[in-house]
Amino acid sequence: MSSPDKYTPAPENPLDAFNNGLMSMAIGALRLATAEQYRSTHDSLTGALNRDGFNEYLETCEPPKAVLVIDGDEMKRINDTLGHPRGDDFIKDTYLVARASVRPGDVVARIGGDEFAIVLNEEPREFENNGKTRIKNQISTTPAELIILAKKRFKHNTRQLINNPKNADLVKNNISFGISVGGAVWQEGMNADEVIKDADSDMYLNKYLQRNNIDDLEAEPI
Repeated sequence: MSSPDKYTPAPENPLDAFNNGLMSMAIGALRLATAEQYRSTHDSLTGALNRDGFNEYLETCEPPKAVLVIDGDEMKRINDTLGHPRGDDFIKDTYLVARASVRPGDVVARIGGDEFAIVLNEEPREFENNGKTRIKNQISTTPAELIILAKKRFKHNTRQLINNPKNADLVKNNISFGISVGGAVWQEGMNADEVIKDADSDMYLNKYLQRNNIDDLEAEPI
């Protein structure tokens, strides 16, 4: 009787096969649960946290320094004039502007159609300006200063977005897209609803100022 080919694998032990099958099923179930958890807490259009994910984050995080609320202006007109796919483009662009206007440790969430909330966690000591880095290490940055710094960067980044040639259809259709930003300091004893309400009020004030061409902040970042 000839010997088995030396490259033929040995028959698999039935118990090993069973254990391997259980392991594969467990890994598959874990991946599925992880994917489902991600979908339940994240926005499918932008990848930002959704309202549920945002609320879950606020329940577990350390008390943040401040909260921003931002809202896309003229979104209904964009949807009605340019179509909903272009509206989705501007929602995604609003998220990218938000992400670029705050620090990596800050958390951005989409909490409504074109409304985002941002938790300012870090104390930014440096901002890039034309390729150079300015260090703020003499004094600690207060939460109110964090809001002002973020608003300035929002104004600058929004202007860059509007002036991007890919968005020439805004000018062609006389649509004044913008991003209104409001902020509130998270005072001791406040809950999430209270601070977001304060940030909302500031955002609507910012929206009013923009509509009336009242510029309360410099357009350039610090």
